[in-house]
Order: sequence, then structure tokens, then C-alpha cells
Amino acid sequence: MIIEGPYPGIAQALLLPNPIHGNTEGRDHSVSFRKSINGTRYTYVKSSDRKRLVFTWETLGRGKLVEIQEFYKLYAGNNVKVTDFRGDIWDAIFAEEPELSTESRSVNAGAARKESGTITLEFLGVQIA
Repeated sequence: MIIEGPYPGIAQALLLPNPIHGNTEGRDHSVSFRKSINGTRYTYVKSSDRKRLVFTWETLGRGKLVEIQEFYKLYAGNNVKVTDFRGDIWDAIFAEEPELSTESRSVNAGAARKESGTITLEFLGVQIA
């Protein structure tokens, strides 16, 4: 998987392994509820062509986790080009700050720690190819 930012005019690329199974892709909807003066309730659904993309990686090394966090800091609020594991290309924006959980283990006494973690990236985007 490749994430490039900013889009257009790409300056930096982030290469990631394929995410784990169970990733989601769904439409971005907003629902609002209104109540009239006479008590009648109305529901409005606003949908767009944008989709919410959620990708999760497990057991990524500390270096890759830091790389993802730095990429987010640079391009949060900017459009990025996302090429997913199926080869689909998206013009997307980060929906939320990445969720990160780490686990650190000592391989054996006196050895350097081996750190790995799980991270989830969420985007709102439109498929362009």
C-alpha cells in the first residue's frame, strides 16, 4: 500500500505492507433529526460520494510506526493520494488521528528491546482510478 502527500504535487511517499483482513470501506453519511413546532419528527440523511476508508496494521516495527506518525503530522488536513492493496487510487484526507498501541518485549536479558505495535488509519476520500 502506498500513501503519497500532498496530492497533487506529491513530495513524499509512505510505503506500507498490506493491511490485515477486516478493513472497511463505506459511504460517509450524516444524519440529522429535526422536530417541528407541532411535534412531527423529521430525519434527513446527507450522503456524498466520499467513502470512509479504515486500514489496520498489526506487528509493525517501531521505525514504521514513527514514520506513519510523522507523515500524519506533515499532511493532516491536506489531500493525500492513497493506493490501496487492490490497486485502487483515492484522493483522500485523514479523517482522524491514527490510533496506535504498542507492545515492547525484551528478547532476552541485556538485549535491545524489540518493539512492535498496531496502528489504524482512517481516511475520507473519493476513488479517482
